[in-house]
Amino acid sequence: MFNKTRLAELVALYKKYFNKDFPGKYSRFKRDQNSIFNHFTCERYKWVAVKNFQDTWDENATDFTAMFQVALSKAVQWLDMHRYGWAYTQILTISQYDSSIAKKILLNLFNEHTNIFERMHKFITEVKESLLKIKSYANNASYTNSMTIRS
Repeated sequence: MFNKTRLAELVALYKKYFNKDFPGKYSRFKRDQNSIFNHFTCERYKWVAVKNFQDTWDENATDFTAMFQVALSKAVQWLDMHRYGWAYTQILTISQYDSSIAKKILLNLFNEHTNIFERMHKFITEVKESLLKIKSYANNASYTNSMTIRS
């Protein structure tokens, strides 16, 4: 069984000591070249991207497309890699066509009251259906799948 209390304790400790060594009973996790802390230091840009998204996401923005681009602007370097950029590009394309459709798709994806697998399936289906409405994508298969959503 998943222990939410334990996870909350570790997340709080992680945040407190993000760039430091863990104290006390976690002191075995010392900084060294191969430690997990060195890994997180190197991957800090991902946390910066998440924070940027949290700070700039506004589902009620008057210009949803511009807000969407700004909210994900710190993540573009890894969203544009290989096939994982397709979900971002597709939502951006849908938003430029009709931002209310993109907004609805994303709000459904972010709705944590619904099972994650149902949300992912609905996201993939809605993106594909929406892109079929856009002439430039009519003959281009959508690459959105569960891997592009998890990225």
